[in-house]
Amino acid sequence: MQLEVGGTKFEIHLGTQQLLAVERDQEKIAVEIKTFFSPSPLTDYHAALGQFLNYRLALEISVQLLFSI
Repeated sequence: MQLEVGGTKFEIHLGTQQLLAVERDQEKIAVEIKTFFSPSPLTDYHAALGQFLNYRLALEISVQLLFSI
């Protein structure tokens, strides 16, 4: 699943072990399942958290743009 905000493309499936996606009418729902198998689970956690925060910001901006038209 791709989302483009301000010229930046986000791909929900980057680095995922498993992706569950559902689409209904105009709505898309994606669930990304992460695993923490590196020698440092804390590093994996920070990477996953950063990715989540980026996705959340991109979705918030997309919704604002959608409803400001």
